[in-house]
Amino acid sequence: MIIVKDLESLQMVEPWRRNLAFLIDALVLYLVGICLGLFFLDYFISLGSWGIVIGFSIVLAYFTLIESGLGSGQSVGKTFLNLKVVSCNGDHLSLTKSLIRSSVFFAPLFL
Repeated sequence: MIIVKDLESLQMVEPWRRNLAFLIDALVLYLVGICLGLFFLDYFISLGSWGIVIGFSIVLAYFTLIESGLGSGQSVGKTFLNLKVVSCNGDHLSLTKSLIRSSVFFAPLFL
């Protein structure tokens, strides 16, 4: 499904807008984590280093699903700033491509 009629209208977004969208998404995930921590703090502490793996999985699932065609290519931050992730031909990303994109971006942050 093509979502962009005129491929010449596709353009790269300024880095500050992408960074701000990411900060908004990080804030959303942070608030979810705080709320979960209020109820499951003892359990999270008992996870030890596995908590990092679970945290990575949650972040990876969030960005993979939301920025693929299932989420119309827009995370909360991207929606707020009217940004969208699309492929070079203007299509939504498949789940596989979105997973690869998210993995490449977030793996170094969790290592």
